[in-house]
Amino acid sequence: EDKKIAAEIYTFDKTLNHVFALIITDHAFNINQASFDVISFNIDNFTNKNYKTVGELVDNKFILIIVSGFSDISQAMDYYNAFKTEKVVRNQTGAKMMTFIISSENLKVLKSDTDPGRYLLFFKEKYLK
Repeated sequence: EDKKIAAEIYTFDKTLNHVFALIITDHAFNINQASFDVISFNIDNFTNKNYKTVGELVDNKFILIIVSGFSDISQAMDYYNAFKTEKVVRNQTGAKMMTFIISSENLKVLKSDTDPGRYLLFFKEKYLK
């Protein structure tokens, strides 16, 4: 059911600008600490890249941390593959986290849909096959 809805609301277009997204399903998680951890990862691993990191609470449901500044989808996928949540983000509360890359258009849809798990199904089907 979720896969069907995802296919209807999300579009797959490799030519669009893509960002990396980290979703933390615990809305009370320390957003500043998580953003700091991601920025530290970027400094340690992508010194020559000028990636921008922004964190926000979406609809009081989940935390969304976006990393942007990729030149194309393959650079975004390289980042996705290098990012290991359990090594990067200090997660004392054991909050459920998910990562994916998402186009700017689909990001707008995700923020109104507010179901990151549904987009994750779409991402796995379209981007990881």
